[in-house]
Amino acid sequence: MKLILALLSVSALFGLTFGYRTAISSELSNVVSFRPFKVIIDTSESPPGHGDVQIGPNEHDEWTDYIRVNTSRIDAWVANPPGDAYFAGQFVLITFTRPVNLEEFHRAVDPLLGEDGKFDWYQAVGKRHDGRWGEEWTGMMPDESLFVERIPPPLPDGTQHRYTIGGIMQAALYLGSSGVSADSFVEVDQLEFVHLVDTTPIQVAKEASVELDSYSVRSPFYLLLP
Repeated sequence: MKLILALLSVSALFGLTFGYRTAISSELSNVVSFRPFKVIIDTSESPPGHGDVQIGPNEHDEWTDYIRVNTSRIDAWVANPPGDAYFAGQFVLITFTRPVNLEEFHRAVDPLLGEDGKFDWYQAVGKRHDGRWGEEWTGMMPDESLFVERIPPPLPDGTQHRYTIGGIMQAALYLGSSGVSADSFVEVDQLEFVHLVDTTPIQVAKEASVELDSYSVRSPFYLLLP
């Protein structure tokens, strides 16, 4: 499988630079990566000049450096604004500190959608009767119908785990072309119920040598559920 691996410099850990990119096209048996995050761009099933990207921390649960670099990136944009057009159409993933309601959801999402942004999907969760969490991933803007009891089909042994959605844990969107600036990220990131406004996909898109058609971005939401 043809892969292009974007390798981002460890110097980004200290907010000194956004690093460099090394492109490698070959059959690879191992994923090559540097801290604090790794990027894999797969072009094997895409048209020429296009690819699908996966983004996540270098280690499975090592989010501290990943979030620190994310904060430094936003701070750099605030200090030296690249202009609204720089962010237009870029992918962002929001992770909440806990399941949020619709009012909180819109307080976080609307400033980044601007006038013409595109909502992509959200993940909602609800506690089952057995204490585990049920999850839903939906590509439509949520409304009050989200918060109703779910009655999934029974398991082979007859057990049925009903649950009611308690709130939204993740929201993915493409930024609007007007009214979205570096200050918008700060506004959302400072909300008490927002854990991470992940702008790593923006850096990756700007440095990639191909047009990115889809994003698979990891989130630490699973560490935040009680």
